[in-house]
Amino acid sequence: MNVFGKIRTGMQVFDRSGEKVGVVKVVELGRNSMPVSQLVTHGGTKVSGLRGAVATPVTDLPMARRNRLISDGFIRIDCDRASTDLFEPLGAVDRVAGSIVRLSVKHHQAINA
Repeated sequence: MNVFGKIRTGMQVFDRSGEKVGVVKVVELGRNSMPVSQLVTHGGTKVSGLRGAVATPVTDLPMARRNRLISDGFIRIDCDRASTDLFEPLGAVDRVAGSIVRLSVKHHQAINA
C-alpha cells in the first residue's frame, strides 16, 4: 500500500521541523491518482476521489494552486494556528507512521486557504 492509502481523517499533521500543523480533515485523490479501488485507509475504508468533480471546496484558492490540487490530490488540514484550513498537495506528504502525517515542508511554507 502506498503512503496516501494510509492517510485518514483525524490524523495529526506535523511539518518537516516537527511542529504540529493540525489534523487531517479531508483526503482527496486527484485526477492523476491511481484508481480509488487501490487506495484504502488503515481502517479499511476507501479514500474519496475527485474523478472530475471537486468534492472539497477549494474555490477560494488561486487558480494555479487549485488546479494543481485537483490534478494531484490533496489533504485538507484543520489548522491549529489559523482560522482557515490548509490545503497541501499529496506530494507534500513525506511519510505516514501510525496516526501521524509528516509533511516535507515547514509550517510557514504551507499555504492557507
